[in-house]
Amino acid sequence: MIALCPTCHASVERGGLTISDDELYRWKSIKRSSGTYTGMLYVEPGPMPRVMLGNLAFTGSNGAAILRFENTKLTLTVHEQDLAILDLETIDSTGEPLVGVSHNIVRQRKPSVIVNQHPGRFQVPTCSATDVLPQWALECLSKVPHPDNDPTQIDTLDVHVLEPGVVRVKGVFLGDTGGIVIDDHRILLLSRANKIVIGWRVEGNGGATLHDFGPIDQMDQSVFGRLVPPGFW
Repeated sequence: MIALCPTCHASVERGGLTISDDELYRWKSIKRSSGTYTGMLYVEPGPMPRVMLGNLAFTGSNGAAILRFENTKLTLTVHEQDLAILDLETIDSTGEPLVGVSHNIVRQRKPSVIVNQHPGRFQVPTCSATDVLPQWALECLSKVPHPDNDPTQIDTLDVHVLEPGVVRVKGVFLGDTGGIVIDDHRILLLSRANKIVIGWRVEGNGGATLHDFGPIDQMDQSVFGRLVPPGFW
């Protein structure tokens, strides 16, 4: 006996999928590590690949370098005009890596962090802001009214495939000089040196698309890096 998903089960019943005894015993003898999580985020090809932050879309002919810090990033690469390839890295308040995505392969960097996986989605659960944000970032956020009146809770990371070629991202992305916090309502850009915040409300049915015409492979360039005032980060 072996467990099958509904799709494979239907294929077996209709004769489209045959599983031999040798295959069954080989599958059942696989020893999987109980260590860090590794999975695949499948993004079906779509006509305009893009990353959604709330209702704000980021795209480009070759993709978009949405944000980059020293050890944190969020980039989209478009392959053959319809395939969305996501790369990101996140860290905690101490600078320790949490979760990374490399060409849609999800890797748990920190063994103690929880990664919840569902088809087309993975999440690092919402937690106390003090667990993922350093003190300077907490001071920045304390100046911003929270629409849910609960500034203590924050989305650590949530990556969700919405439709072919479209991925929504929420979470915390930190660097040495600043950070970005993305939730259902806002994109907040935090300045460590100045202890100030600028941002956008990103809720509702409207929205806009930012098309990145710049190179996506230069480490000192990103969409947000070009949008913020000089000296902010």
